[in-house]
Amino acid sequence: IEFEFSGFDGIIRGDANLLDLVFSNFIFNAIDAIEESDDDSGVVSIEHKFENGSHNFYISDSGVKLPSGAIFEPFKTTKLKGNGLGLALSLEIINAHKGSVAVQNEPKLFTISLP
Repeated sequence: IEFEFSGFDGIIRGDANLLDLVFSNFIFNAIDAIEESDDDSGVVSIEHKFENGSHNFYISDSGVKLPSGAIFEPFKTTKLKGNGLGLALSLEIINAHKGSVAVQNEPKLFTISLP
């Protein structure tokens, strides 16, 4: 799996341990999505842009598409290994930091915005 990182230059004020948990969760989900695909390899991309007073992180991967339904709902998962709390907890942590999470499926992209 290839990782692409671009654009980060700045300081974010917040709970480093909780934000680490959020970004780790999104990266592990991207790796799982690639492993679930039929491809032997894949790409995880994380891009940062400072726009309109917010730090925006764009996270995408070349793995399987997102399942339909409420992916941020606790205890909902399509994975064999997992309890369905990762995205729900990540959303709560970002909300507690006065940020937001947006998702789109075509192309698959998560956008995490932090003030």
